[in-house]
Amino acid sequence: MSKVIKKLKIILIIFATVITIFGLIYQGNTGEKNVLNDLKQIFPTAVSFVKDNARYPVYEVFNADKNNLGYAVEASSAGYAGPIKVLAGIDNSGLIVDVIVLNQVETPWFFQKVLADGFLSRVKGHTVDDPLSLNSDIDAVSGATYTSEGIVNAVRKSSHWFGRSHLNLTIHEEPETLIGIEELLLGLLYVIVFFSLWKKYHKLRLLVMGASLAFLGFWQNSPISFANIATLLTGNAPSYLERPFWYLLVVGTLFVTVLMGKNFYCYYLCPFGAIQEFLHKMGGMSYKPCPHTFKRLQKIRLGLTWLAFLLAIYLANPSISSYEPFSALFKLQGNSAQWLLMPFVLFIGIFISRFWCKVFCPVGLVMDFCAKIRKRVIQLWGNLKTAK
Repeated sequence: MSKVIKKLKIILIIFATVITIFGLIYQGNTGEKNVLNDLKQIFPTAVSFVKDNARYPVYEVFNADKNNLGYAVEASSAGYAGPIKVLAGIDNSGLIVDVIVLNQVETPWFFQKVLADGFLSRVKGHTVDDPLSLNSDIDAVSGATYTSEGIVNAVRKSSHWFGRSHLNLTIHEEPETLIGIEELLLGLLYVIVFFSLWKKYHKLRLLVMGASLAFLGFWQNSPISFANIATLLTGNAPSYLERPFWYLLVVGTLFVTVLMGKNFYCYYLCPFGAIQEFLHKMGGMSYKPCPHTFKRLQKIRLGLTWLAFLLAIYLANPSISSYEPFSALFKLQGNSAQWLLMPFVLFIGIFISRFWCKVFCPVGLVMDFCAKIRKRVIQLWGNLKTAK
């Protein structure tokens, strides 16, 4: 029986690998939409165009009489889950006449909220030399700040460049800030965590967890989700200059986890893990399920994580892979499944410590895997030295 089970496991692993590889190939071969159809959304009488592949693709648009209608400039900027590509229509006087989104990988309900709020129309009517500053010139959509910022940044890039290169305008740009208050506070949390681990001063853990719950959970609303990891794996990572906080949190945590060989994020910095642990301690109840049964339950998160990643690559949208109830708790926004899941796991967590983390969490699975890499590499290196 054990041999049959081992063979089934090998077959399942091969099957999962083949489907995943095929999905990545499929994602890379998806075609683009017809450009003229996009241009007609901005210039309804457009019948032809000439494309200039400059720093940003520029389309000079013509009507049936070959008269110039204006220009459309394409640019991308980082949203929450990956790049947002926009097409900004600009007339010959430098007025932004319309903006459409060509491609995005944002969480569907957040993106739909941005569209329903009429955010794209707020950009119309500005000129190419306007600062286009979020919450100064253009109001962001509440609860979808990253998406709003991504769209505005992409329009600013394209319009300012067009103003300089085609209209000979002198446009002042605000210098980008690589390190702000958010990055400094996150760096401080890292320092405290490493100090606690180095000195084995574990009393600091509860303090760090509380600070992370307030900072990453309720203030930034940005705990690491599987969507962030899927964004990396599918090649949708934002530019470091646009999202330094994202890189420090996601890439920095993964790198240090591999380097240290310890999953410090889940047990020190995860705000959802913190709230589960606090509820469990406050409830004063503890139920320990049968180890054998619990071990079987833990296999659920492996299957869920794999299915989530398949959805991300086949639908070409990393944010689809995030089934965690984080946004329902910290942003008070989410789909119906997340609203049902959030109270369920928090209630069970009163009796079983970190129930979500042990049975469902895809981020915990990835972090545990990263923590094992160092140990495996050391073992492999030791075996190679012994063989010599």
